[in-house]
Amino acid sequence: MSVYRIIDANINRVSEGLRVIEDIERFIFEDAEISRELREIRHLVRKGFPSPELIKSREASKDVGLKTSKESSLDRKGSIEDLIVSNFKRVEEGLRSIEECLKIIEYYEESKAYEELRFRVYTLEKKVFLNMKKDETDFKK
Repeated sequence: MSVYRIIDANINRVSEGLRVIEDIERFIFEDAEISRELREIRHLVRKGFPSPELIKSREASKDVGLKTSKESSLDRKGSIEDLIVSNFKRVEEGLRSIEECLKIIEYYEESKAYEELRFRVYTLEKKVFLNMKKDETDFKK
């Protein structure tokens, strides 16, 4: 069923987006607490729906969006902040897609777990941006 393909793609998308933010928090901002929480969420995303149907449904070589993505320049980034913003949005949108798709294949409880992760990410996003603004102020002193 193609819904599994959507879930698989979004689990990968979310995990990759979390990894980018986690690496920035770990290696640039050196924030152990936030990088730990991002890592925890990333692992929960990967383990939250361990269906063999995910990999069976994977068709990366047939992805009709790949050509569009390669030809687009919408994903250019000009700063660390741009990178963080775009990856948080990628994560939040991916979690919502997983959440909705799980509902239509009757995995309601799992859907609610991904919804909870999405709200955790919203809270973490605010924390990251407040910390970034604080760091900017510290750099200006």
